[in-house]
Amino acid sequence: MDKQGRILLPAVLREHAGIDKDAVLVGVGSRIEIWSKDAWTAANTYDDMEEIAEAMEGLGI
Repeated sequence: MDKQGRILLPAVLREHAGIDKDAVLVGVGSRIEIWSKDAWTAANTYDDMEEIAEAMEGLGI
């Protein structure tokens, strides 16, 4: 990390993740994933949030 708290990702990792400009950091516990914003949006678009909420409720979440 630099003095401003930024992390420089090597070009090979940016290319692999398809990150051109905007990135999304997703984390749980001690792990994080770094996604391109477009890829994250495409992978996490849900048609029926009510159905997801009901499924989570069934799991006790």
